[in-house]
This record gives sequence, C-alpha cells and structure tokens, in this order.
Amino acid sequence: MTDDSLADAILRMLDRRGIPITEEHRARIRARTNLELLDMWLIATVVDQLADDAHPADRPEPGPTC
Repeated sequence: MTDDSLADAILRMLDRRGIPITEEHRARIRARTNLELLDMWLIATVVDQLADDAHPADRPEPGPTC
C-alpha cells in the first residue's frame, strides 16, 4: 500500500465511524509519508471499530461531521 492509500483508508474509517475530523487534521494525515505510522493508525481504527461492533450498546453517539 502507498502512503496515499493508507491515509485515505484511515480517513474513510474515521468518517464511517462518525468521528469528526477537521480539514487541518485531514491534511496532516494525508501529508504523512511514514508507512509504518500510517499502518499503525489504520490498524488502530479497525481494532476500535471491531470493539464497537462487539459491544454496540457501549458505543458513543457519533459527533457532528465536518
């Protein structure tokens, strides 16, 4: 995977989860070129989503979208 595709996957996952991300933060995520860091962030978003799916009653209400 490239840094662009990892950054896009992270942002899509955060959007899907209803987590508001400012344009500044989106730009900072897209500007990252460290594949190891981006991969770690992507894994963290997936693991968090799996935890939410396993315990939907504990899931917080999504915040406003950007």
